[in-house]
Amino acid sequence: MSTLGIPKSRPSVRFGAVLTALVCTAVALAQASSPSSLASPPGTNQTSGAVIERPIPRDAITPPVPIETRAVWGGALPAVARSPQPLQMINPLAPARYGDGTQYLATNPMTGTAEGVTLLSIKFPSKPPKAKKTGYRTKPR
Repeated sequence: MSTLGIPKSRPSVRFGAVLTALVCTAVALAQASSPSSLASPPGTNQTSGAVIERPIPRDAITPPVPIETRAVWGGALPAVARSPQPLQMINPLAPARYGDGTQYLATNPMTGTAEGVTLLSIKFPSKPPKAKKTGYRTKPR
């Protein structure tokens, strides 16, 4: 034991502790006395030096892909409701921009033959997969 009541440790441990304290103090003093920390308020992208960075243009930033939260309605009946000229959907001489009608056919996946017409379909958004729990077992084997 030392005279202060602190247990004596190996010299390498004491040297490491003193060195760590000195480095932390030096870093704290360097950050507190740097002029760049006082020149611009926090949260800005401007620097205090001679070089001024250009801001990123808005069209260069791609927004994240939104998660679909609503059900998607499909089929022939919602298409008729959305169409500006619904009678063109049953007109065989309609222009090509109205489609050929095959997108609403229900086909057999094995044979590929048409088996019906999809009048209404509702596609619900899929839930993201649940994360598997990792860690300790709660029940012993």
